[in-house]
Amino acid sequence: MEDNKKSSQVVGATSEAKILLLLNVIEQGVQSILIRDKYIRVLLTVQILLILSLLFN
Repeated sequence: MEDNKKSSQVVGATSEAKILLLLNVIEQGVQSILIRDKYIRVLLTVQILLILSLLFN
């Protein structure tokens, strides 16, 4: 009976660790998407400014 309780605690801790790891991976993915999105916006803005400066010079 005692062994069953210990093994269920180990399984619970293992699944909790897996969930935390999965959440960390998801969080890192979201952060990289946000960084990439910000980078693309900055790049697009620079390109638009360059085109406008070429048109008006």
